[in-house]
Amino acid sequence: MTEPDLRDFIRQMKDDIINGHDPGAAAKYYAADYVNRNPIPGREPGLAGLKKALGEFLTAFPDARETVEDVVAAGETVSAVGTIRATHRARFAGVPATGRPVTVRIFELHHIAGGKIRSGWVFLDMMALMAQIGSPAGPK
Repeated sequence: MTEPDLRDFIRQMKDDIINGHDPGAAAKYYAADYVNRNPIPGREPGLAGLKKALGEFLTAFPDARETVEDVVAAGETVSAVGTIRATHRARFAGVPATGRPVTVRIFELHHIAGGKIRSGWVFLDMMALMAQIGSPAGPK
């Protein structure tokens, strides 16, 4: 893919999965043996673990919308930064639904080859998210 194609690929992936509220759409974008470079302890690896994490997030925040602010592609590496806005409607990370709105930043760095995301890092500002839903794990 060309660098403009890679940027479009990431934007479309966000629209389909997050904004489309469809964790199953991850199979279109991620390799089955996807390597999460910052895995959640105890989470199943690969595409299956990713889809489970996305499903849990989208269940807890069913109105989630991500605005992609910037996408940079160089070779097979793509980075993206955005903002997710949502409402906490179901248990997340042990915190029961609060009905509170959240705004959280996200940064991603992916390696794409053969038309699929093969590996990557996803950094969601969990401290800010947890603080906004009233978790004692959030910053004071």
